[in-house]
Amino acid sequence: MIQTRDGLVHMTYTWNRQKVKHVIVDPSKIEPQPIEVFEPEG
Repeated sequence: MIQTRDGLVHMTYTWNRQKVKHVIVDPSKIEPQPIEVFEPEG
């Protein structure tokens, strides 16, 4: 995963080590979402 000078984040990954995928994400388009944290009882 790298972030280029224009701010875009480039990710590469494989699926079952058979296919390589390249994805470009614009972080300015991502809306933060709250995360529920579960704590164990006891």
